[in-house]
Amino acid sequence: MSNTLTIYNFIKTAIKEITEGENPVITMQSNLVYDLKFDSLDTIKLIVLVEDHFKIKVNDHFIEHLDTVEAIVKLTESLIEKTQQNENGN
Repeated sequence: MSNTLTIYNFIKTAIKEITEGENPVITMQSNLVYDLKFDSLDTIKLIVLVEDHFKIKVNDHFIEHLDTVEAIVKLTESLIEKTQQNENGN
């Protein structure tokens, strides 16, 4: 399974957990506010779940720019890659 798909599937599961069974339609293009009805607290909950699961740290500066599922997937991918490079001494 590709890294992107793994991250996407985790985020979908986390969104369903946060929305407590509202069963939203979740795609890469889903907007957190307009499509998933997230408020700022929901977004923070999602980021914390992603950070804990993937052992990464999202800079607070980026959070306000994470408006779609795809944006979170791409940032997570990038941070995982950066973490792996740092661990490998690159």
